[in-house]
Amino acid sequence: MTSDKHAVLMESLRDPEYRYAFLDEHISQGLAFQIRALRDKNEWTQQQLADRTGQRQEAISQLENPDYGRYSLTTLRKLAAAFNVALIVHFGPFSELVDWTLNLSQQKLAPADYAEEMQSLRWAGLSVVSGAPAPITLFSAADNMGGNTPVVLYSRLSEDSANSSSARVGKPSDRELTLATV
Repeated sequence: MTSDKHAVLMESLRDPEYRYAFLDEHISQGLAFQIRALRDKNEWTQQQLADRTGQRQEAISQLENPDYGRYSLTTLRKLAAAFNVALIVHFGPFSELVDWTLNLSQQKLAPADYAEEMQSLRWAGLSVVSGAPAPITLFSAADNMGGNTPVVLYSRLSEDSANSSSARVGKPSDRELTLATV
């Protein structure tokens, strides 16, 4: 059944007007619903979320409105820090968006925060080392040879940051991050 829905939706996306309406709808409604779901999961009022992000309650109300659709990356970063979840922004194929839409769940709308995720890894018997470097691989647009140069970013996390329900918003200091190219 899902593959039938996938095929029908992919066929509908052949129309450029429909395709970009679908994309706009996903961005405005999807973000609004996620913000509300995460706020509800944390049992916060709009004012409490506003206090955690340095915004007014009215701004949170706008962000939760599916018709608003004017999200900035700065605001999304603040929200991710307040909720202690990852913000994943990338360009991708429409099939990925279709998969996301067809497989939407409460867990996707309101994912586990960092502390919950680390706790579930411990329960699963996976080793979680406090203070260990957490590598993130990034790629530059192109190096002098015309290829991609992978860059590995290491971030040290303390036990306190893993259990914290709030995170620092802003750029990390040199002490917090070590950048190395490979």
